Amino acid sequence: MWKKGILTALFFAYIATAPVSASENSIQSVSLKGLHTSFVQDHETVKLTDVSESAASKGQKPVYTRIDAPDDPYRIEVEDYKGIPENQQDGTQSMEYDRYIRLVSNEDKTVAVEWLFRAMFVYDGKTSYCTDADVIVRNFALRDFVVTDHGFETSGDRAVGSCGAVLKAKGRKYGEKIQIGVTLSGEVHLQ
Repeated sequence: MWKKGILTALFFAYIATAPVSASENSIQSVSLKGLHTSFVQDHETVKLTDVSESAASKGQKPVYTRIDAPDDPYRIEVEDYKGIPENQQDGTQSMEYDRYIRLVSNEDKTVAVEWLFRAMFVYDGKTSYCTDADVIVRNFALRDFVVTDHGFETSGDRAVGSCGAVLKAKGRKYGEKIQIGVTLSGEVHLQ
């Protein structure tokens, strides 16, 4: 009986300290007042599929691209996609706007960290407002980066948030603030 108890304790101690394989993910979700956050960390660096194919399948068109190429091992790449406005039964129009922000290695072009910010807007010529804001974060370089910021929330006619990550070895910080707004007529304003 005594030996069986020790073996059981050792078995559970091994499970609690067993290493995590490269295929397992750490996922966290939060939902509060129109703010939905998903956080995923993978244990290996991978190349991503082209987001333009995914956006095109949803009827979205590319509207903005920016590549910051600092004298640094990593750069920030930004791609924005705007959905085709849809007419609602009450005479309003709704639209989805997505911003992809990636931290990319200048050496081998792999993505280390990716943030997807998604905002939903409704407008009718008299009023406009952001109805929902989501952010999804994927860290493909756990050994090198810690994600420090991944917030996005609705604020009247805009969605506001920020992204951030720190390169562990050098303490170098990467990130930026995001603000996406829509006018009464459905024009998108970025800041």
